[in-house]
Amino acid sequence: MISDMSIANVRRSIFSSGSDIKSVGSAIENSPHGMIHNTLSGAMGNVYVSPMDPIFFIHHNTIDLFHTIYYHCRVEPRGLTPAQQQTDTQSFVGCRTSNGANVGPTSPLTMRAGDVSNKVDVSQDPVVGQFFQGLPTQYYQLTDVRSLGYSYEFKGLLGDMYTKCDGSNMESLAVPESMFENQHVVQPVTLEENIVSIEMREEVLAAAAAVGLTRDQGFHEFDKMTIVMQDKCLPGSVEDFTPEFKDMWHINGTAPSFALLQDIQSGTDAIAIPDWQGILLKYYNCSA
Repeated sequence: MISDMSIANVRRSIFSSGSDIKSVGSAIENSPHGMIHNTLSGAMGNVYVSPMDPIFFIHHNTIDLFHTIYYHCRVEPRGLTPAQQQTDTQSFVGCRTSNGANVGPTSPLTMRAGDVSNKVDVSQDPVVGQFFQGLPTQYYQLTDVRSLGYSYEFKGLLGDMYTKCDGSNMESLAVPESMFENQHVVQPVTLEENIVSIEMREEVLAAAAAVGLTRDQGFHEFDKMTIVMQDKCLPGSVEDFTPEFKDMWHINGTAPSFALLQDIQSGTDAIAIPDWQGILLKYYNCSA
């Protein structure tokens, strides 16, 4: 497994990348989304043909799952009205496309079908319209995947994250009763490897609190320890996007996990947990 798909990195992208959906979406888009495309390379590494690879749809469904965790933990407990959903930046932020079109909360869903050069309204088009019948027709209505008619079965560490969120007070708020018939399901954590990961996380958070670090800082330490373990003790390595991938996908900067590893190794952001090597050895027999 690449470091960008570790539970620590996924949590960082969802909960520690910003306070609005634009920041969170950009973080998820960069990592793990971008690094999966980069690592698989081939068709998946090509921005123009990647949808031809069957893995593309599995991958993007997983990205939607990450957004679902964000929505459940940050937006759903607030019980926003439809009007508030259109203007609240945790729920929706508009954008300007590369073609110069402005997309706002009530913008209709459009696409280019076949060889047609002009955009068509997907709900009105005689060819593709059949695939959009009964679905929302405005962008702000798409922030909850259940509005599209499907839901997730959360398992393992992702189920644990969906249930506990990031440990802030937000998770204790009552979630309003949903109007959707299709509800997400969370299965209990049963696999030993998941239990070990949770136990290590809790020990790291306790050690962080003991030296005066906040819970968010404790999660950051857990993230750093996970990256070092990936680099020193697990197959593969923590790498940056390739230059070719950056150019094709218009990426500026360094892959987050790679950048963090560089900061750890240089001492710019050294691991602050006492005896962190002992913790890695205890849970994963990793001598980092």
